[in-house]
Parts: sequence; structure tokens; C-alpha cells
Amino acid sequence: MEFELRYSANFYNEINQAMNYAMNDLGNPNFASKLWDTAKEKAEKVRGNPYFRPIYFQDAAIAAKGYRWIAVCDFILFYRIKEGTNIIKVHSFIHMKRNISEVFNHEDDDN
Repeated sequence: MEFELRYSANFYNEINQAMNYAMNDLGNPNFASKLWDTAKEKAEKVRGNPYFRPIYFQDAAIAAKGYRWIAVCDFILFYRIKEGTNIIKVHSFIHMKRNISEVFNHEDDDN
């Protein structure tokens, strides 16, 4: 069964911030484009088997809600599978050097 991807507003906000930083602060529009393309490509790949990626166990609150992760360049893309459905909710896009526990946004958890 192939799963449907749904992207949260939170994901779009975070990836847009990363892309704006790459373009405006780093002056590297190629990297900004690479972030977008790679994030979408990796998210598409999990549609066939979303359970293959591990749950993010470095934070108990994130793990308890079943969030899985994919490395994208120097970022972590977080998603979770809405149990009982064929929906994958792509939730967050956070730089690996940040304190994930502090910046992870739980507000969009149930949407």
C-alpha cells in the first residue's frame, strides 16, 4: 500500500526559513534549491515503506508520538504515520546542530 504525504504548515515554515538563510545569508541559492529538492525526494521515498525509518528516540516526547526521521543535508525531516490510515504527515525540518527538544513544534501534532 502506498501512503499519501501531507505536509504541515510548520514544515513549510521551517524549510522556507532554511532556504531563505541559504539564499540571503549564505548567498547560496543552489544550496537552497538542493534543500527543497532533497527534502521532497526523501519524503517521497518513504511513501512505499514509512516504517523503515527509525523513530527519533533522542527525545522521549518526540518518540512517544511516533515521529520518525530522515537526514536531509544538515537537517532532520520529521514525519509520522497516522495510524489506521495511509497518511504520512511531514511535520518538521530542523538543523541537526540545533537543540531538537527545544525547537520541535508540537502544535501541529494532530492535524
